[in-house]
Amino acid sequence: MVFDWKEMEEIQKFFGILFNTYKFAELYLNMDFAVQPNKKEWLIEDQWLASKTNTIAMDCLQQYNNYEFFKAVNTLENFVMEDISRTYIKTVRDRIGSKTQKGVEQAIGNCLFTILQLLAPLTPHLAEHFYQRFRSVKLPESIHLTEFSEWKESNSNKKLEMEFEKA
Repeated sequence: MVFDWKEMEEIQKFFGILFNTYKFAELYLNMDFAVQPNKKEWLIEDQWLASKTNTIAMDCLQQYNNYEFFKAVNTLENFVMEDISRTYIKTVRDRIGSKTQKGVEQAIGNCLFTILQLLAPLTPHLAEHFYQRFRSVKLPESIHLTEFSEWKESNSNKKLEMEFEKA
């Protein structure tokens, strides 16, 4: 394996976008990882993010179980860079400060918490850093002490995900 600066730039790009995503949430949203989402307040894009997060989590968990960590990294990288940053956040920016902001906070909070859980085995210090910034006293002291959410096929809406892919 040879060190490659281009690969390093790609990795840096991913972590920059991940950092900016958390910074967006920190600056504009009142997020609490301990709050249970009320999906009745969610608009279609919030439902899409929850479904996509569930699908990505199931894929990553299967890849971890098959010792295919490189696939899990690629899956998470694509999800953060394309689906969260370039699709969801751009879609919901106008909702900040509106009546529907609570739905954004819950959907992105659920998504970011799941990402931290999935990144924790790969980047433990970074996952812990972000977790500590959003952790409330109701949650365990460390991301590594949290229990995985229940990710199952019934929580994914493939039809909705496909509609977003087309758009």
